[in-house]
Amino acid sequence: MYSFEELLATMTLITAAEIEDKIDSNQDFVLFIGRISCPFCHLFVPKIVEVSDEDEFELFHLDSEDFDHWTANKDFRNKYDIPTVPGLMVVKNGTIKVKCDSKMTKEEIREFIG
Repeated sequence: MYSFEELLATMTLITAAEIEDKIDSNQDFVLFIGRISCPFCHLFVPKIVEVSDEDEFELFHLDSEDFDHWTANKDFRNKYDIPTVPGLMVVKNGTIKVKCDSKMTKEEIREFIG
């Protein structure tokens, strides 16, 4: 079993500005929004990492506790209606979906990602 930090290290850390660039250039991607101090994130991350490993896609991570980018992160979360963490954002074929639910099962995560 891997630690939360080890699981986070399997993701590609990204900033809100970089996410906006990916959206603007019509790139498809899956993003986890969360932080180390969030107990619900600790429940969610093992499931999303396992789905990412099994389905072989790159998983990005926006650290909602990144104080160097606090305002940009807050603005990003407000823009895309991400009130709580963990958050899961899927950008696919120009469509943006967001869900904030740590109780999602692996199957529900996989279905949401599509």
